[in-house]
Amino acid sequence: MENYRKFIKHLSNSQSPKEFLNSDEDHALVIFEQLFSQAKKDIRIFAGSLCCDSDKNYHVANDSQYISALSEFVERGGKVKIILNDFNPVAAVKSNLMRRLLYYKVEFHDRIEIKTTTTKLSYKEDVEQKSIHFTVIDNNAYRIETNIEQRSATGSFNNEEVAVGLIRIFDDIYQNKSQNLDIVKLFSN
Repeated sequence: MENYRKFIKHLSNSQSPKEFLNSDEDHALVIFEQLFSQAKKDIRIFAGSLCCDSDKNYHVANDSQYISALSEFVERGGKVKIILNDFNPVAAVKSNLMRRLLYYKVEFHDRIEIKTTTTKLSYKEDVEQKSIHFTVIDNNAYRIETNIEQRSATGSFNNEEVAVGLIRIFDDIYQNKSQNLDIVKLFSN
């Protein structure tokens, strides 16, 4: 894992357009930490719930390293927009990530925006139409989760063409096909 971590850090620091792969949750966590540390202004996340499912005790987004890296970005003045397409309010109130997002929503109102949608995304070429999730950093880095069960993904730290394409998809859903999630209200019930 240490070699993978060094490789990913090198790709990020050198702003290489080379595509990376990750094959599981541990590799995903390495990618997210590096993406969040590289981010300057904006992070857009299109995901399922960002919480542990009832049959699973672990979720990458609930890992302390993920939460810490995202928190450091927000503390640097960054903005996070999240769209969840499989939101689970029961799991959300138990989630360490959601508690942290609540804190930042109260502390820095305009830096955290969360919405929900029923929109599912997949590659057009995928005959099975398997759902994908993605994260975009600023307008040049991204990670597309091509297998949301195994957390396998592909991405790049410097591919503006793909990143901007994902931003267009995200912004369309955000503006036209989603509803605001009042995280403060969620936790006050």
